[in-house]
Amino acid sequence: MTPPSSSSSSVPWPPGPLDRQALLHTYRNVLGWPLTPGAGPDEPTSVRCTLFDAVVLPHAVGVLCLGEDRGPAVRPAIDIGGERLVFLTLPGTGHLAVRCGGLVLSGPGDVLRLPPTPGHSWRTPPWDPLRPGPLPLPLPHGAELFRHAPQDP
Repeated sequence: MTPPSSSSSSVPWPPGPLDRQALLHTYRNVLGWPLTPGAGPDEPTSVRCTLFDAVVLPHAVGVLCLGEDRGPAVRPAIDIGGERLVFLTLPGTGHLAVRCGGLVLSGPGDVLRLPPTPGHSWRTPPWDPLRPGPLPLPLPHGAELFRHAPQDP
């Protein structure tokens, strides 16, 4: 599925980490995610895990999976209060996290809270912030994401 392109020039690019309007625009119009936005600014913004798997890991294991020591991180990840990292992978591939003590959210029955939900921030956003225009990052296959992860955290 090809995500819709952004057509609004009034929304800043890249979106700021706390810019709710720009983030919601990016989720809907750049990434093509069907959202369930919260009613107020402190209400969670959520998405059903149909276009990706969300792999929830303890923070220490997640940092190893980011691979920041091996170059720039290109694995979309949400930091949840410094306690957990949530990685987005291709749908159906996140089950490989089980060997790392992870939890996989997958399919329409599972929901992921997104930034700017309080306590949630993008460690690596799922778009390329260095390009002058909106461009989603490709999601990694679960096998690639966990290639460098420890077997027994």
